[in-house]
Amino acid sequence: MFPPEQIRAELATTTADTIVRFRPDSAAIEVFNAAATDALASWPRAFRAGIRQADDLAQQLIDAGWLPPQR
Repeated sequence: MFPPEQIRAELATTTADTIVRFRPDSAAIEVFNAAATDALASWPRAFRAGIRQADDLAQQLIDAGWLPPQR
């Protein structure tokens, strides 16, 4: 969604030890493309793709040293 130059410029200014970058995976992009032509019919697939990718991204954060939220 953002130009690569903008992301690179922002990353160049960080002092973080670890950077985890989130972006849609190929399955989510496929759903987004389908939603462009029929958003109402595609929302259940988009929701499921988002939930699936959220689990993967949460694991990446844990692997990078972030602690999961305490409940």
